[in-house]
Amino acid sequence: MTIASDYRHSITITLQVKTGLGARGQDIFTTKTIGNVMAKIEPLSGRKLDLARQQIATATHELTIRYLQGCMPECKVNFGTRIFD
Repeated sequence: MTIASDYRHSITITLQVKTGLGARGQDIFTTKTIGNVMAKIEPLSGRKLDLARQQIATATHELTIRYLQGCMPECKVNFGTRIFD
């Protein structure tokens, strides 16, 4: 069970949105902010790290947030100067 005091890290959730085509036909993207929320961020270690790396080879942390409409697996998380995919 997670309690409110576990969510102590302020993060920004962003999404790359296609806004058009460039002069040579390449896609042009802009960053859309989905929301600023409080999160629980824990580094992975031991058994949890082994299990996470079976699905995502670069997994280093576990992030937990409350439900946020519009948040999808393609979103990125900005935490200070760090960016989590």
